Amino acid sequence: MKGPESQRILITNAGTGGGHAYYGQTAEKQLHKKGYIPSWYEARQDTHDPRTRAFFEGANALYLWGSHGDWRTPVYEWIRSRQNTNNPVLKRAQDELRHISQHHDLIISAHAYTAVQTDTPLLLIQGDVHAPKDYALPQANIIAVPTDIARSDLLGYGIPEEKIATVDYFVDERVKKREVVHQRFDQLDEGHVHLGILFTGALPNSHVRLVRETLLPSLASVRPEKKVQISVYTFTDRNLAEKFMKQGKNLGLSTVAYGDDISNGNWDLQVISGKDARDANEQLLTALGDPVNPMNVIVTMAGERFAWITGVPMYLFSPINKDNAGANTQYGIEQDLFPPLSATTYLSEELSGDIVSFKKDNKKRVLMAQELLPTDGAENTVTIAEKLLAA
Repeated sequence: MKGPESQRILITNAGTGGGHAYYGQTAEKQLHKKGYIPSWYEARQDTHDPRTRAFFEGANALYLWGSHGDWRTPVYEWIRSRQNTNNPVLKRAQDELRHISQHHDLIISAHAYTAVQTDTPLLLIQGDVHAPKDYALPQANIIAVPTDIARSDLLGYGIPEEKIATVDYFVDERVKKREVVHQRFDQLDEGHVHLGILFTGALPNSHVRLVRETLLPSLASVRPEKKVQISVYTFTDRNLAEKFMKQGKNLGLSTVAYGDDISNGNWDLQVISGKDARDANEQLLTALGDPVNPMNVIVTMAGERFAWITGVPMYLFSPINKDNAGANTQYGIEQDLFPPLSATTYLSEELSGDIVSFKKDNKKRVLMAQELLPTDGAENTVTIAEKLLAA
């Protein structure tokens, strides 16, 4: 049997948004711990085939279009509810990946669009509470899902039971590490808030406006009274990052770009962005899990970060139409893991008030999430990968 270092594992992803890349990256880290050296294929960025690039650029544009939280979101979800098994355009776009896959021992696909059918074993990662129909792909040897809810969805779509594995949620070690979780609440005990405002690959105009017109100005006004530091993450959008830096300076905040020396802690606003999805994710996770000054409250779209609530208090971007919210967001609301949706708009008022009550309420939600959401998805997925390699 081959040793881990000689096993050829390919992690594939569509290159739309950052969440799917995040799943692949968490699995990659666990593979490295076991001695494997996986390679990557990001379809939108790495392809040399113009047909492939055109398809995945279109898929990314559709994703951005459907992320605005208005009438476009249910239309986008309807499109995703179509099964892609016999989609001739997608099959043509997958030609290059199909050829590459034949030269590997295992494919781990972080996106349904890169789950190609070859003779190579295929492990497909689906990370949401509910499994959409576009993940009901019979060519996968195993479809890894976080919940029995998603498992039931796939069974309902006709996927055989033996092809579905409930593996738990994918949460990076830097989010859930016990020492870092304790450090977050120790900071709150000391009245120190490090607020992360996190945009995903999608940048809904309503969310950008909320931050620029409401959150940043109001947070700047409480800064002299309490120690509040703000890190704004703009994914790969450098232009938006520069706009936030400029606004911070206009508000009188001490601003730093990610990568600047921040060891003295004398800054008010930090702006983080990456050159691509994987780089952006890595920079965000490094800042989020900083052992000295981790983000201890975040504002974000739940999405693929839903289970981060097990390690850090999470507020949802607001306003948001609850009926159009994603499945992860709706599930979190139903389980009372998030503050009321309107709370994000009034976050500065909460921080101006009793920080003890603020900490108590948020710690309660984190502890509830830790009970409800198991977070060993990457570890369990790698165990399945090893079984496929040994078969």
